[in-house]
Amino acid sequence: MNSSAKPTIDMTKPHYQRILDAAQSQSPGLLGSALLNIDSGDHLHSTASSTASSEELSHWIDVAKALFANQCEPFLVTDFSSLKNTKQAYLEFDDQSLACVAIGQSPSPSLVILRDKAPLGMELSRAKELSDQHPQRFDALAKNPHYLDRDGVHSISDLTGSGSAEQLCRVPYAAQELISGLFGEAALPSLATLQMRHKLHLDRLLNAYIDNDRIKVIFQRPRYLADHIIILVSNDHNSPAELAVNVRKCADNVLRQLIDDTLEQGINTDVSLAEDDQTWQSIVQELRELDRDDLLGVLEVGGFANHSLGDEGEMEAGAVVLRCAECIYYYPNRKWCDLPELPVPVEPHWYCKLWKL
Repeated sequence: MNSSAKPTIDMTKPHYQRILDAAQSQSPGLLGSALLNIDSGDHLHSTASSTASSEELSHWIDVAKALFANQCEPFLVTDFSSLKNTKQAYLEFDDQSLACVAIGQSPSPSLVILRDKAPLGMELSRAKELSDQHPQRFDALAKNPHYLDRDGVHSISDLTGSGSAEQLCRVPYAAQELISGLFGEAALPSLATLQMRHKLHLDRLLNAYIDNDRIKVIFQRPRYLADHIIILVSNDHNSPAELAVNVRKCADNVLRQLIDDTLEQGINTDVSLAEDDQTWQSIVQELRELDRDDLLGVLEVGGFANHSLGDEGEMEAGAVVLRCAECIYYYPNRKWCDLPELPVPVEPHWYCKLWKL
């Protein structure tokens, strides 16, 4: 098993460029989209972007390199002009999320909420609700342990001044430094640098959202693609929830294309349909034991093929064509496998050996 090479995105193939162009053309208000390899720095961006939009997109690609860096290097963003008027920010890690809303007309002070992992829209709405209570009730709110334990809220902090932070309760200093970089004039360090500097374990950043006076930007690290980030830059037309849906669609399309490329090259697998429930359950258990980002393992253990088993027309003759389209786990609107152990985008004519009618 896993004798094949790890699936990698070949940015020279036109498929990925077309995915980025489609994302922009199908999303009103989208100024540009990009696919970034954060290890090599290579990237693609939508060709429909204007010169000004391309320059804007290039800036946010640099921001992504700082936020999502995998290596502990002191990478700093040097141009902070588009970060000084941050209104809202959201960072989603492996195990928790961080929502921030600027209070008043200036980006300082800011309300910061560390919570258990929750959706982007829910986090920002709650942060905005709490920020509306500032300053009359902020001090009492932040110091109330009963509130902090409610709804997964871990801590609240009031960041004041240019890059400084006043700790009102349990906000980790590393998080304060990161938010100061987003909302103030301090340098924006990478999470990897913060981890090294403060000797802390910082969960991997999966998604991020930044909203300032001019534009909204959303970043997503697709599952199985730890070294790639998808970036969408929008004007004020799109809501956070709409951008979250759009970046998910783009990530699905990128991953689906990578899977198709991998299956086309050939993998070490057996596509024989599970003969009984015991065999089916053993395959599922093997999938559960894989690493979270082991895409090749998922494809090989799952017995994937980028074609159907059986010939077209057999179904009308009483036989069954084995393909995702007729499987009980297939979501047609998203073209997605909803079996918890196989969370991957698929095509309706594909197949895996966990197929069920």
